[in-house]
Amino acid sequence: NACHSLQSVDASDNSIRHIEDLSHLTTLKYLNLHKNLIDSLVSTGKYWPKSIHTLIISDNEIQDLTEMCYLSSLIDLNTFYIHNNPCLFVVDDRRGCHQPFDYRP
Repeated sequence: NACHSLQSVDASDNSIRHIEDLSHLTTLKYLNLHKNLIDSLVSTGKYWPKSIHTLIISDNEIQDLTEMCYLSSLIDLNTFYIHNNPCLFVVDDRRGCHQPFDYRP
């Protein structure tokens, strides 16, 4: 396999909607999916390598914050960027616009 020792993938700004099986990339550490069209992370647990320590999924189309639970299988994940996804905004009915969602306790 030519990608046996691949450690970094930058697939940013590619109009990607979903990620196929990456589990064979067992040494992958860095995965940049910034500025794509990804709306679900359901495939991460089964099809993404557990070795990922940096994941960038900012500026995608993730609507539901609970999608993050699918990342729990990425046991080495220590850097995670998710900003500018719809799940981090709420509609302010008084102003009729989107406001940042404050998810801190």
